[in-house]
Amino acid sequence: MSRSFLIRTGAGAAVIALIGSVAIPSTVAVTTPAVTGPKNVFVMIGDGMGYNELDLYNAFTSGKTYYQVDSTSGQAKMAASNSTEPRPGFQGWNLKAVSTYSVDGSYDSTKAWAKGDYLKDNPTDSAAAATALSGAVKTYNAAIGVDNNKMSTETILERAKSLGKSAGVISSVPYSHATPAGYAVHNATRKDYHGIAHSEIYSQMDVVMGPGHPLFDDGGKQLSAPDYGYISEADFNALRQSANGFKFIETKADFEALTSGNTPAKVFGIPQVASTLQQGRPFAAGKDDPTVGASPLNANVPSLETMTKAALNVLDNNANGVALMVEGGAIDWAGHANQTARSIEETTDFVKSVEAVINWVEKNSNWNETLMVVTADHETGYLMGAGAAPGDFRAITGKAGETPAATWLHDEHTNQLVPWFMKGAGADKLRFAGNDPVRGQFYDDTEMARVLLDDLWFGTKVANGLDRAAGFSRYNTSAALSKQAFPSGAAKVFLASGENYPDALSAAAVAGNQKAPVLLVRPSYIPREIGAELSRLNPKEIVVVGGPGAVADSVLNQAKALTGVAPSRAAGADRFATSADLSAKNFPAKTKAVYVATGVNFPDALSAAPAAAKQAGPVLLTASNQLPTTVAAELKRLAPSEVFVVGGAGAVSDATLAEVSKAAGVSAKRVSGADRYGTSVAISQAFAPAVPVAYVATGVNFPDALSAGAAAGAKGGPVLLTTPNALPGSVSAELKRLAPANGVIAGGTGSVSNVVADALSALVTAK
Repeated sequence: MSRSFLIRTGAGAAVIALIGSVAIPSTVAVTTPAVTGPKNVFVMIGDGMGYNELDLYNAFTSGKTYYQVDSTSGQAKMAASNSTEPRPGFQGWNLKAVSTYSVDGSYDSTKAWAKGDYLKDNPTDSAAAATALSGAVKTYNAAIGVDNNKMSTETILERAKSLGKSAGVISSVPYSHATPAGYAVHNATRKDYHGIAHSEIYSQMDVVMGPGHPLFDDGGKQLSAPDYGYISEADFNALRQSANGFKFIETKADFEALTSGNTPAKVFGIPQVASTLQQGRPFAAGKDDPTVGASPLNANVPSLETMTKAALNVLDNNANGVALMVEGGAIDWAGHANQTARSIEETTDFVKSVEAVINWVEKNSNWNETLMVVTADHETGYLMGAGAAPGDFRAITGKAGETPAATWLHDEHTNQLVPWFMKGAGADKLRFAGNDPVRGQFYDDTEMARVLLDDLWFGTKVANGLDRAAGFSRYNTSAALSKQAFPSGAAKVFLASGENYPDALSAAAVAGNQKAPVLLVRPSYIPREIGAELSRLNPKEIVVVGGPGAVADSVLNQAKALTGVAPSRAAGADRFATSADLSAKNFPAKTKAVYVATGVNFPDALSAAPAAAKQAGPVLLTASNQLPTTVAAELKRLAPSEVFVVGGAGAVSDATLAEVSKAAGVSAKRVSGADRYGTSVAISQAFAPAVPVAYVATGVNFPDALSAGAAAGAKGGPVLLTTPNALPGSVSAELKRLAPANGVIAGGTGSVSNVVADALSALVTAK
């Protein structure tokens, strides 16, 4: 949860916005963010639950099916055996399909309904699917919350936490398996169970529940020796000692008690069973059950429904809202094993879990503030009716209470479309990816997360006018800053490396002056969130700052593919020459003012950028003890009326200052304070009181604030620096003098702490 702010509104009141990539601790109280979009989000994933797995359940429970396809006529079409009666429960919601392929896959509707093995070829795994569903990123199979370059991507549950909501993951298979992991943590491989479990323990999640108990077998019997396959012995022992504030629960009674009454703030629950709640239990005879319930259930473990109710009771203590992923993971395991009866059992428990969430929504919330989806990450087992063959479809039929006859054509995942049931706030915002001749319109599996991360849960507005552009990473933060400062788009965009600061800082003054954002990119590719923002901005011109060593040509190609605009480059042999090249391409001779700052650290150039933008001049970078020849030549060309050297003699020596004066043909003025914070105040003096905006950023590190300089310059305000845990007195005084109409704090609580934000709130409240 994020923290509280007291902001007075009305004439003369300043507004402070928060921008940052540091996650908000779950132990700090918050006011409710006035974000657009749903207060609560529930994602219910039947792992491996295709249309036919769901209809297998329907046939058993009611004798009716709704989604069957038959191709006995030679063409695949909806089966005549499908019921025309209203679909039950959540199945009566708006139904669409969703594609599930991973980064190197595709879905071809013509091949999907033709004879042959196309649907068996190159399907997604649950890890890539979870990453797509949770983070809007297509990635490689086995990837847990990382993109195709193995870089971490923000999930919707992490965004929920940054907005002060409670969040959790629960599953009927181990907590460290692909789907719960894909919503909660980040790992290059799903096989790293110990690493995933460790990350989950120390993640932002408030609830984690699932099997994987090291002391019990699949039948719920205690092992003679522990099996630490899903979690390390050290982490399991730490959990039992309340690691990261988690209350550890394991007995069936523990879970049942948690479904009502008061609860701990955080719960990590591992039922006393090995790999699944029920699917892996011993058979009464043979290797499969002939009918549903033929083998006794594990008596000592809770159902997925009970776990769901327990999780809801923990999470709903937060007035800001709930975000929960519930996985019926063992539907997939039954599909891999081609177990018809156990597939029905697992789907039944999953459906009951869905109904538990629906009941919670209708009792404790409403559909105007809640978004819920029931779907699958893929289909498993190529399940069909009796007599089917690959591409030769036969309908499942059956009588209520009887296990239907079915054919399993595969023991792995398939590339079929799967069902997508959706209801609530924001459900109308999703865009279709295509139209299937049999299933109709379908979404891509990244679409819901895209809508939440880019649109509905953008989260810039907080109660009482407090803005926050929160980002999981410097790239998310860069996109958020751009979206906040340029809500209607921008004619020009600058792209610079997010791995280091010089090029982005040089670009900031130019961009701010031209009312353009600076977006950060990876050295070899554009992150998803930046790509989405670049497309939204719809620029007519794109400038990539830095040479191929900083930003590869592949980034230019990707930018052109996203926008149709061929980017140009502004670059030099080094950071100093790049700043000179930017200046030469954007500012004419006889420029009013030029700012010169050290290129070996970030704070001074960051503060200088908006002041330079205000005066229609560049920021040129220099070495501390020598003015680079490329910069000297550019100063001579510019022949400015004024030159400001930013920072004390420790940043830019007196000898270098003299070189600047000589090159520019005008006596350079030093603008500095006792430290970087005082220097930011000295630069801010260029702005008169009642500025439209003032930005405050950490002076300790650069990532969160890199895009702030351009945004501040475009909006007509300064950037002031602060320490993470105390607002310098000089900065406080300058904010009082400025009396900004709006403000921005660049950085999450790790960059700009609650203490600093409280000091800013007090300043605002005093007005």
